[in-house]
Amino acid sequence: MENILVKKMIEDGLTISTAESCTGGMLSSCIIDVPGASNIISEAHVTYSNEAKVKYLNVSMDTLDTYSEYSEECAREMAKGVKNLAETDIGVSITGVAGPGGGTPNNPVGTVYIGISYKDTDVLKLQLKGNRSSVRKQAVEKTIEFIIDKI
Repeated sequence: MENILVKKMIEDGLTISTAESCTGGMLSSCIIDVPGASNIISEAHVTYSNEAKVKYLNVSMDTLDTYSEYSEECAREMAKGVKNLAETDIGVSITGVAGPGGGTPNNPVGTVYIGISYKDTDVLKLQLKGNRSSVRKQAVEKTIEFIIDKI
């Protein structure tokens, strides 16, 4: 799927930047593995801590305090923040609970939010199953599919 994404973005003349939390750079790595990716990817940020989300992506402390880092609101602000920071056509964010711990009743392990800021900003909430590695890989796959659907 990442090959399709890179090819389509090159054809459309689009650029992308990423802000990843629970996937820790896996999305950007998948994109960069594709020859020609240097034509589309500008910046890739791993903003694992809330401090990094605030400092680099302009995520509001109010958002984090009210909704948490595992929320639609946070994913939305991350996607907009990285798009603005990198001045790209598309900003993508991933945040969630990969496990094995850290889940809550509202956001159990496997909850992932994907934000895409392009012409507008959309967030997709996923409830994934599996171990930490599996949740992270599934999140990246679903993100690539979501980006392709949006462009």
